[in-house]
Amino acid sequence: MVRNQNLQRTEFIIADATAAMKLTLWGPPEQLKEDSTYTFKNLTIKMFEEKLLSTNSQTQILKTNMLETVVDLPESTKPIEGHIKGVTICKRNSCQFCDTIVEVNEALVSIKCTNCNKRQLVTSIKQQTICDIDFETENNKNISLKIPEQLLAIIIHPWN
Repeated sequence: MVRNQNLQRTEFIIADATAAMKLTLWGPPEQLKEDSTYTFKNLTIKMFEEKLLSTNSQTQILKTNMLETVVDLPESTKPIEGHIKGVTICKRNSCQFCDTIVEVNEALVSIKCTNCNKRQLVTSIKQQTICDIDFETENNKNISLKIPEQLLAIIIHPWN
């Protein structure tokens, strides 16, 4: 019973090409169909050892068409050519809400992000592997590219 209403609670795993998360749906589970695409508005984010999504009385669930293209590149986009000057791979701790790099003191139970001012458990801090590739183009322009952790895992272990 939630706010004097009997609501059915159903756990889902929602996913796209980049990640998967748990979603708690309060209400009839028939709202969601497997292998369908939805837009969720006004979800609640909860943290308990991992980030969890939950519907609430303000949540809107809208069925949408399958996303064909996530990012539209301008037609003028061309591959960048040059030579690699350096590659850096490191681990960093980041705020689970705004992704700002945070310093973690393992002796503390929680920390407050200096960017978004949200307090979070030290055990909930995201640790990401970051890969920066620095290279110089043919016209001597220096460019730094960041490879996200999910893509880096595919590059390093393509058959897993």
